[in-house]
Amino acid sequence: MIWIRNEESHDPYFNLALEEFAFRSLGAEEPVAMIWQNEPTIVVGRWQNTLEEIDKEYVDANGIHVVRRITGGGAVYHDLGNVNYTYITPTEDKGDFRFADFVEPVCAALREMGLDAGLSGRNDITVAGAKVSGNAEHKDRGRLLHHGCILYNADLSVVARCLKVKPDKFESKAIKSVRSRVANIADFLPDPPAIGDFKARLLAALTKDGAEEYKLGDAELASVRELAALKYRTWDWVYGQSPKFNTVKRKRFPIGSVELKLHVENGVIRTCSVYGDFFTNGDPGRIGRALTGVRLEKDDIAAALAPVDVADAIPGVTADDITDLAVY
Repeated sequence: MIWIRNEESHDPYFNLALEEFAFRSLGAEEPVAMIWQNEPTIVVGRWQNTLEEIDKEYVDANGIHVVRRITGGGAVYHDLGNVNYTYITPTEDKGDFRFADFVEPVCAALREMGLDAGLSGRNDITVAGAKVSGNAEHKDRGRLLHHGCILYNADLSVVARCLKVKPDKFESKAIKSVRSRVANIADFLPDPPAIGDFKARLLAALTKDGAEEYKLGDAELASVRELAALKYRTWDWVYGQSPKFNTVKRKRFPIGSVELKLHVENGVIRTCSVYGDFFTNGDPGRIGRALTGVRLEKDDIAAALAPVDVADAIPGVTADDITDLAVY
């Protein structure tokens, strides 16, 4: 087994690129382990609709990163109170996933700390009935990637805010996250160790049969940075990979209610219809036409509406109003 030291980077885009690089390129015949942490970040599952999983207004206002991973499952929140671990191994098993095999060493480390930890359902670790870790896996070409997010001392108030989507009546084919009661491991310990000590215990559990540190060379690090730039940091990967969905955005203004019915696919507005109980002599339909083919991003929508006389189409409503309504 080899293990990769990743203490300095808290950049989620680099960290997920490093993980994928290790999965695709390192140790074809031996396991790889890694412990890592992210700055405040939402990590969405491979098959999820990103916009359905996050409170985008809150996320944007608070500078929270959003990134998509290559494994399935639901959205999770990371901050520096989380500890994330990765285990990569060769596999000949073409069948089901192997959550129990890789979760058990983590549970054993928690039990050594006096916690009654165990696998719950298919891929969660619980303590006293509360979820403290979610796990996900991906198989490809004889390799298996297992990773988990452990709540050690995370800001759970932010978890509740950023993963709570406003009730905009989405209809989609995306996989929804299942919200569970979550808790921090530190809350169950009378004298919790420093997070650095906890990370050391976790690494020891993952590498209990021995491991040699692997240091990436300059060319390998350049490949990781390139993968982060060309994939993980891109709008197309984070938002554009989302399954198609329909949503109704509705708000009441002094002149009456305005409703946008959006059909979005791969993060792009394919059709937009404008409805409401307002009075106008203009043509509200030109708002919808202007937004057709535009990415569901604030700056893109604002740019598309700039040449439109929105106040003529719907008196008393501005382009900023429509932009905020569409995005949030």
